Amino acid sequence: MAQSVLGSGQGGVPALVNHDPVRRVCVVLVGHSYVRRFHQYTRRIRQRNLGFYDVEVRSVFVGGARLHPPDNDSRRRMIQGVAGYCPDLIFLHIGENDLRLRSRYHILSDILTFVDELARLCSSHIVIVGQLMHFPVNWQLADDVDFVNVCLEQDLPPGARSVAQAACTPPVAAPAWHTARGRRSH
Repeated sequence: MAQSVLGSGQGGVPALVNHDPVRRVCVVLVGHSYVRRFHQYTRRIRQRNLGFYDVEVRSVFVGGARLHPPDNDSRRRMIQGVAGYCPDLIFLHIGENDLRLRSRYHILSDILTFVDELARLCSSHIVIVGQLMHFPVNWQLADDVDFVNVCLEQDLPPGARSVAQAACTPPVAAPAWHTARGRRSH
């Protein structure tokens, strides 16, 4: 299982060790149109590498990208793009485009599966998962967005896949757990 470091106040990102003094640490931002828009913004303001001196920041994005089905073309293109950079760290933002088509339990499982795929391409095996964002056009999906975010906020130990698979058969306690935690950002 890939190590998933979620940007909660409990974990954070462990220091990356770069044993090559010539090569900068490579961070790849992966996702759909939100990553594309962020990439365009940083180019427009001429902010290379997010202002970091010793980090190379790259972006891999496909507008409208979906996680399901797992062998779809946009997902395959993102994996190929990431592999081309040999990253030390990956930041993933994806999932909103799937919410209208799949249950929150399946989205959670799909994200974790994609994290596993991406982590194999990363020297540190660390994939930071950004929270799903609310969008006013689909306000009826707010509870699903919150549920996925709360689940992803948990520090995922090895074997977390079984947690996601168990979540795909909706447990009775899941809504209460979600409601008790409330909205948070990571």
